[in-house]
Amino acid sequence: MPLFSQRVCHAAAVRSREAADKAAKRRELKARYPGCEQLLNFLCCCNAAGEPRPNIQLVINSSKYMRDFIGECPPDFRISAKCCDCCKKAPAHQVQKDYEMVITGERRDEGGMRSVPRKDNTSLCFTETGSGQYRLRPLYYVTDADKAWYKDYYGIRYSDAYEVYGLTRTGCCGCPISYKAVEDLEKIRPYEPNVVKAAWNIFGKSYEYRRKYNEYKAARSREERELEGQVMLWGGAAD
Repeated sequence: MPLFSQRVCHAAAVRSREAADKAAKRRELKARYPGCEQLLNFLCCCNAAGEPRPNIQLVINSSKYMRDFIGECPPDFRISAKCCDCCKKAPAHQVQKDYEMVITGERRDEGGMRSVPRKDNTSLCFTETGSGQYRLRPLYYVTDADKAWYKDYYGIRYSDAYEVYGLTRTGCCGCPISYKAVEDLEKIRPYEPNVVKAAWNIFGKSYEYRRKYNEYKAARSREERELEGQVMLWGGAAD
């Protein structure tokens, strides 16, 4: 599994930024850094074939100034998706491999990868995969408004994570891919102090790195606004 490293992040970020031909540049980077498929896709904003991806969570362009930030402030810690692979994806694939149909509760309104067509996903609701299995997403077109109506009509009560703790989304607790990870941990601290402590012990460096990025992004945004104001001022004076 690819790991973020100082050398790979800095070199790949600079090279991908200068690339005119994403597919060709990705091939070059793959030869330079074998085994870093996901990292290269993230930095080059493309898939394995070099085809452009929309600005979703899995490409660097979805986070403003992130490319510049990791070039100027490379992470000094290792980053991996092993927890997701080992705790979620691998067990799910192992369980579902012998079934004719796989049924999941994904909804398009949840955004991210759930709203982007995939190779096994043409109609987005029901398809036949390359392995010959069928994939059904019966809730795919259920909107947030539909969900709210259903909850109210049937008097459904959500889990304490929503009703008591005040979370808006749940998943792997403390997962640093969420921009709200630290904020959500503070919400649950009164109820789950040991969980919060464990999350900080595991992902603390990642949380700090995101905090630094947020500060960097805010500073860059201020600089851009000030520059735009100066341009407008001088432009008005010239008229």
